[in-house]
Amino acid sequence: MDIHIAEQDFSIPDADEGFDGDPPSCEEIHHHEEVASLIFQFNKLALPDIDLIFEGRYTLSLFDHRTSKLELHEDDQNEMVAAAGQALSAFEKSNVGWRLRYLRKGFQAIIAEILWWANTHDYRETVTRDERLDHQAYFQCLRNEIRTADLAFSIRHRRAAKTVNSLKGLANQTARIVA
Repeated sequence: MDIHIAEQDFSIPDADEGFDGDPPSCEEIHHHEEVASLIFQFNKLALPDIDLIFEGRYTLSLFDHRTSKLELHEDDQNEMVAAAGQALSAFEKSNVGWRLRYLRKGFQAIIAEILWWANTHDYRETVTRDERLDHQAYFQCLRNEIRTADLAFSIRHRRAAKTVNSLKGLANQTARIVA
């Protein structure tokens, strides 16, 4: 019986040609994880039945506290801008009963910050200091408005719970009197 060992079948042809031999640094790994997390969070905001206030606060906080010093790759930039646009659309279509004055300006500021991070076509050289400060201010206005909406919903929820408890107490009291 003649046994023949098959040649290796590589799943990715010519993969070795594209590998430069250096594994990614810790900084590069962290950068890619941070970028993937932000894209995921912006996409999550566009999903149906998401608590936009809670998830919006969390996503904006992640975006505001990003730590990567590496520039975004153009593909990551495009994906993040598209995800932020879908998130804006979800906020605009929501029927939660609140209106954010700085919604569109805040998301435009997010997109401007993404472009700043990517520095595609030397974007940083085209933006004045005042424009950059305006973008950062609009972003903070959006964060503040979402926080204010969250606080207002908390107040309404506590008031509604207090009203329900009062009505239950009155119903129990009435039931004892009648009985």
